[in-house]
Amino acid sequence: MSRSRDSRIKQAPRLAEAFQRLQAYEAQPREINVGSQGPREPRTNVYVKPFGLDLPADQLAQTSITADQYSTMAPIVNGAGTGAEVTDTLGTNDLAPVRGFTAAKVKWFRNATVSSTTVRSQRTNLPYLKYAGETLTCPFGRATETDNMYDVFNTLKSGILEISGFQMSRVSLTREMFSLHR
Repeated sequence: MSRSRDSRIKQAPRLAEAFQRLQAYEAQPREINVGSQGPREPRTNVYVKPFGLDLPADQLAQTSITADQYSTMAPIVNGAGTGAEVTDTLGTNDLAPVRGFTAAKVKWFRNATVSSTTVRSQRTNLPYLKYAGETLTCPFGRATETDNMYDVFNTLKSGILEISGFQMSRVSLTREMFSLHR
């Protein structure tokens, strides 16, 4: 059975209630909970060649990642034929003076089983599915001057989705960004 053309309109009363709950939630003063999650994992500096910036051949841009995620994701990112590259050493290269640079990142949500629970939003009280699993993220840059961020990501994504042992795998891209205000 197909959805009716007016299905979104028929949801309006329920969504109006959710919107009112959201406004009430946002109006409530909340306690500041800075540091309530405990200390962050130590981060390590890594280096990439940006897609959207032509740097001299001997310069790399710096970003950071947790050591655990780097050890898990770097072999995948640096795999043969991906067109992507990330390294934790500068070697003979120099650090590029790039301000406001945020590297492209591949994000992998994975779980050995497909398990979810239905929970209610604290903000709107609407139900949604929450999946158990872990998320890994790794910055990446281009390996050669002709590599394109989207082509490289698609190659990474197909390689990650071929990794066995996970019933649930989702791969997404955070695009590279440059900000003038950093």
